[in-house]
Amino acid sequence: MTQKRNMFWIKLAAFLLPALAYLAATMGIGFIGGEFTNIRKVAEMQAQGKALIYGRAYRDNYFAYKLISSQVRKPELLILGSSRTMQFRSQLADLRPGAFYNAGGAVQSIFEVLPFLHALEETGSLPKALILGLDQPWFNASAPSLNIRRRVREQMDEEKSTPLNRALNVSKLIFMDMAAGKVSPVRILDRLDPVTGQPALGIAAIMRGSGFRNDGSYQYPILKNPPPVDERLAEGYQRIKDNISHFAAGAEANGSSLREMESVLAYCKKHGIFVAGFSPPFAPGAYAAMQAGGKHAYLAKSADSLSRVFLISGFPYRDFGNAAWVEGEDEDMVDAFHGSEFVYLRIYQELLALAPAYLGPFSNAQALASAASMPRSHRLIVFEDPEPPKQR
Repeated sequence: MTQKRNMFWIKLAAFLLPALAYLAATMGIGFIGGEFTNIRKVAEMQAQGKALIYGRAYRDNYFAYKLISSQVRKPELLILGSSRTMQFRSQLADLRPGAFYNAGGAVQSIFEVLPFLHALEETGSLPKALILGLDQPWFNASAPSLNIRRRVREQMDEEKSTPLNRALNVSKLIFMDMAAGKVSPVRILDRLDPVTGQPALGIAAIMRGSGFRNDGSYQYPILKNPPPVDERLAEGYQRIKDNISHFAAGAEANGSSLREMESVLAYCKKHGIFVAGFSPPFAPGAYAAMQAGGKHAYLAKSADSLSRVFLISGFPYRDFGNAAWVEGEDEDMVDAFHGSEFVYLRIYQELLALAPAYLGPFSNAQALASAASMPRSHRLIVFEDPEPPKQR
């Protein structure tokens, strides 16, 4: 009997030890790398001014992260939109950079804007001025509708779950990336951003340098050594051909989205929030291809409708759907629908000129004009990042 009992424990140990080693390795890498760090802690660390790039690899938590960061910061000048607003930098608000925060990436539909603002209102964090990026597909009547409430709820609930529970959910993915050489334990232990040498949290930030800076703007590591323009725009042209994503065709503007836009502006007016709205840029070549195809009539129709809605509400709006309208070229794009820092500097300059009374207290127009006149070699990245910490 004793021998059988011993054999049982030996077999059990032979089964459990590899499993425990697997969990310890994968979950340990995730915890050390900051993949499961509480985002309120991340928000507070960044708000304190410590240089930190934050980027998870296995879970898009942008709504929750940007909402909590905005609640912690209580910015007077807030950027809000999809990933196509993430290149606004705090240097644009050079007179008061501490009053600026970029919540770009938080919302994926016009129907997520009010839930975001309501959550800010609950914590007394509403901004005085709001620059609102309005993605063209949000107003495409042919675009599929999103389950907004479910997406927002799932992101917030995910952050309330225990780090251990989240670690169990992604341990397999971490193991696969370690086996493929995409995750290096040595690099994870260093926890440094490979682009700037600054501290980093999250495996995407540590391994690739992809993540959010302290001001909420996004660091695209490819911009330090960008691929040729054709390579950067190739996926966008393929999406036009495939009629998908941001490049999907459409004949009419979406009436329900425009009505929601009216509700957003009414809410902001009621709460004393100045709003400057804009439609974000496509690469000039991609925009021309959509126009030439004749299948994207909704672009002009939705821009015209947004102009009327904003005019009635007394707020400014500009359509920057073609980067060429702010002196941008294909070379000035991250890809076919994300502009570089130069493009967003020029957009901000245009909005500043439209609303100097509201944006002027944050920004020195002359200094921004000087930044915009930099040589072409400085147009992908206009503003310098802080120097990495000196080695002791």
